[in-house]
Amino acid sequence: MQLLISRIQTEIDSIDPNDVETMEKFLDKYRNVLHPTHFLCLGVKLSLSQLYGKITGYLLHELPDDLLYRKMEICREILKIFDTVEPGLTKIRGVTLYELHAPLMILTSRQFETQSISKSILKHRLKEVVKYLEEAALILSYEPENSSEGIMGKAAKDALLKIKDWGKIIGRI
Repeated sequence: MQLLISRIQTEIDSIDPNDVETMEKFLDKYRNVLHPTHFLCLGVKLSLSQLYGKITGYLLHELPDDLLYRKMEICREILKIFDTVEPGLTKIRGVTLYELHAPLMILTSRQFETQSISKSILKHRLKEVVKYLEEAALILSYEPENSSEGIMGKAAKDALLKIKDWGKIIGRI
């Protein structure tokens, strides 16, 4: 077993840290070998949760709906795992909540623009986004201001202000 894990770790180490496609292929390749919550899969998923939306070819506003849903799925899996193994106000929780809010907000905006969701669903989703951002802002407020997590916490606070503007447009959230 240790030999297998060592070989798989070597394979992960050989993946370019910005290669989304190869990471997704890795997860698919080992889906019947490693449990989805295995630490090797979790490491790849953590990378993917932050790569979707941040690198050329996968910028957040350019992602098709299916990849936005994929980013949300990955973030939710990460949160579920860490709620069990490292509960509380952890840095990884704050970062993942921030990463989760963005695709949900973009999908909601797109669906609202095409009038494919009702006002009640819109309000429900905005409340969900607010919940994620409030917790992310709280958690990340404990990080140094100039760190990437501290900057993300400030961005979460700024995003909360923008959502309150949405609330004024559609009615009280």
